[in-house]
Amino acid sequence: MRIALLSLFLAVAPNALAQQSVPPKAAKLPPKAAPLTPDREAAALAFAKANHSELAELLGNLKTMDESQYKSAVSTLASQADQLAAVAKRDPDMHAVALKEWKTQSRISVLAAKITHLDPSLKSSASDELRKLVEDQAGLRIARKELEVKRTAEQLRKSEEQLEKLRSDKDAWIAQQLKRWLRTKDRPRAKPKATETPSKKPGTNP
Repeated sequence: MRIALLSLFLAVAPNALAQQSVPPKAAKLPPKAAPLTPDREAAALAFAKANHSELAELLGNLKTMDESQYKSAVSTLASQADQLAAVAKRDPDMHAVALKEWKTQSRISVLAAKITHLDPSLKSSASDELRKLVEDQAGLRIARKELEVKRTAEQLRKSEEQLEKLRSDKDAWIAQQLKRWLRTKDRPRAKPKATETPSKKPGTNP
């Protein structure tokens, strides 16, 4: 059952980061997944323990059951933690929302897997919990988009200010450029140095 839960987790792994709009300057091809070193494994498990303790417990159980699936799950988790860390450096406000999205999606993934194996008498309350998580996820999607709109509006405002400055400085800029190029054209060229006649050695014929 534990392996089945983690298999489903991998299939619907938290992917809130992939939904975010990336500014053109920051857009890059996705980097290749880094190898799962002991340090990356420890960091990924610490991330899970800090943000979704049930997931960390499932990973611990999986390690004793299926080493291959365990490494695949932890590698996925490590990549997600790296992406969140990159967002934190670029935009702390966006990171706060993205981390909440990750936590919510992770809980949805695990709970959805558990519901399949629950006793029918427990499925109703679990379904209510799942609905609440999905509602939270919807609110976070809106919050993320609101932040994206805010960032876009700020960038537009800065671009409009730059455009207005270019327009107001147009005549001064033209005069400056003309002065620059005319000064370069009128600058006297350096006279070539006179070629010195080689001195004659004593005792040689003229």
